[in-house]
Order: sequence, then structure tokens, then C-alpha cells
Amino acid sequence: MTLVGARRGALAVCLLLLLGVAGCGSSDVANELATRLQYEGYHNLSVKLASNQPAGDVVVVRARGNVALSDEEAIESLQNVIWNSLPRRFDLLDIRVGSVQRQASYQQLSQRFGPRDRALDEHGIGTDTSTVVIAISVGTGMLMLLVASAALTMHRRRRWEEREQAQRLALNPAPTYTTPPAFG
Repeated sequence: MTLVGARRGALAVCLLLLLGVAGCGSSDVANELATRLQYEGYHNLSVKLASNQPAGDVVVVRARGNVALSDEEAIESLQNVIWNSLPRRFDLLDIRVGSVQRQASYQQLSQRFGPRDRALDEHGIGTDTSTVVIAISVGTGMLMLLVASAALTMHRRRRWEEREQAQRLALNPAPTYTTPPAFG
């Protein structure tokens, strides 16, 4: 494998690692929310947290309703539970229970359920502190890898030039001059 191929491989691995880690924080929060909603009596749940959508950060919930509630009542209940428990700031909540689907903006939910606990809005969907720290660490590691590979390349080139010069001198030795005999 060439040095260029090794660099590309290392870069690809770092990017895959970064992308994999970047999604971890959101998926953990989505799993915790799904577990909470199961305790509330909902089943066949799908919870997705999507950042940087046209509508902003979006929470998407698909569920089968709580048997004690109509689909409309279930949506209202889900909105309330998510508003009061999801530890991420979001712009739009999109819920479908059975065949009924409703979307509500952050402002609409705030008007309906009152102000939200500030601690729940400390982090956005796409910004997780651990993700930022890992991204910085991976970036620093990639920079160190590039610096090390550049230094290694320069070192190898210098050694190659020294060997080439030694081989040229061995094939074409410098002429030796002898001192002419003295006349006298």
C-alpha cells in the first residue's frame, strides 16, 4: 500500500467513526423517549430525531394508540409527554397515531402546554456535548496523522536522495590526483 493510499484509508476510517459517533447521542435520546412512551401505554413506536431539516430540528413519532384514548386524544397526550420530558430543543413535533397525523411547532406547543423547563432546551437535537468533544478529538487526530505522514515522507525522501548520491559516487568515483615526481 502506498503512502497516499494509507492516508486515504485513515481519512475514510476517521470520517466513518465521526459519522457513527455523531448519531449516537440522538439515538440514545430517541430510545429513552420510546421507552417512556411505552410506559405510557403506546406500542409499535418509532421515534426519530432529525436535525437540519427544512423545518429545523424535528421530532417524528409514529405509534399505535393507547387503548384508553382515541387517536386524537393520544396525539394530545403524546405532545404533552414529549413537551415535558424530551431533553432536546426542537422546532417541530410530527406525530401520527393510527391514521391521524398532527404537526405542531415549538411555539404552538408552548401556547398549549405553557413554558417548557429550561433544562430540557439546553441541547439541540444535532448538538450533543460528547459529539462535539469527539469531533474535536477526531479532527485533532487527523491533523496529527497528516503532520506525521508529511514528516515521514520528508524523512524518506531525504534518505532516498542520500542513497542515490552514495550510489552515484560509488559508480563514478572522484578522480584521484597523484603528485608528479620531483625533477632534480
